[in-house]
Amino acid sequence: MTSQPAPPEPPRLQAERDSLGLLLAQSEPAFRAGLAEGPAWQRFQQRGRRRHWILWLAPALASSAAVIAQIGVWRARATEASEPSALSVAAEPVAPRALEATPIRHATGTATATAATASAAPTLGRRIPSPPPPVLAARPGELKAPLLASTVDDATCRRWSSEGKREEAAQCFEAVGQGTGLGAEVALYQAARLSSDVLHDAPRALALLERHQQRFPGGPLRAEVEWLRIQNLERVGQLEEALSASEALLATPSGRALGSKLHLLRGRIYAKAKGDCAHAVRELVALLGEPGAEGDEGELERAQCLEQLARPDEARAAYERYTRRANAQHVALAEQRLLALGPGPKQEAQPQ
Repeated sequence: MTSQPAPPEPPRLQAERDSLGLLLAQSEPAFRAGLAEGPAWQRFQQRGRRRHWILWLAPALASSAAVIAQIGVWRARATEASEPSALSVAAEPVAPRALEATPIRHATGTATATAATASAAPTLGRRIPSPPPPVLAARPGELKAPLLASTVDDATCRRWSSEGKREEAAQCFEAVGQGTGLGAEVALYQAARLSSDVLHDAPRALALLERHQQRFPGGPLRAEVEWLRIQNLERVGQLEEALSASEALLATPSGRALGSKLHLLRGRIYAKAKGDCAHAVRELVALLGEPGAEGDEGELERAQCLEQLARPDEARAAYERYTRRANAQHVALAEQRLLALGPGPKQEAQPQ
């Protein structure tokens, strides 16, 4: 193996007096100081200590993150359990995923730390407020809630009545009747009248009329209120009280203006409810010649009572009188009863 001579140095390193050679000669001491063994070893030790602290803190930081994430999950569940008005509904049931393992490199080996992330927490679902209570549809003739006097007026009540909303109109008048003055008195009477004549609820009408008498004892409608009360007393079967109240009303000037109605009601009670035609005839005689429905019904009822009392001549005369009434409603019935009674004494055939 032959030795070859070393290649010659570059010319610029040989010429130490040229500008480049002088520059290299001046920088060589500084360059060699930077490569000194002592300072280089100190820098290596400092880097090692910093890396050791980083590798020691990494598992602790990862464990702290996992604990914080688990506490957040527990607090979320506790909040949901303490709020009964909120519903926790998951859009889709999702199984909780396992905690993700994050590998951490150590200088002497590999260590594994478990870190909890937001994606590792179980799905709790979105929280929505509880729905409002359902609005129940009212059945026909019923209201969803009682009416207040501040929410309705007389015009509203009359409009509902004209529209066929009978129950609503009755409750509306009752609410307006909670006020004071003539308007409240009229409204409470209207509530009772609708309950009696339209809704056919006699007990309810009597309760409203009793309230009316307590609140407005000397009002201008006291005669109408008492007449309506007497009708409903008859309907609920309180006959003696109806007769007593009607007799007291007939003794007043306002009651005498209602005489035909009161006498017809009293005659009907005696004839049909009590089976006392003797008292009924004395009541119904006041209706002889009375026009309208009261006179029509009263005269026919009187003729039938006379027939039941075995007074054929008076019954025959009463039926004949009834057939001569203008616009009589039951002429065919009266003529049938006349045929059943036969001819009167003056109409009997003379012997030949």
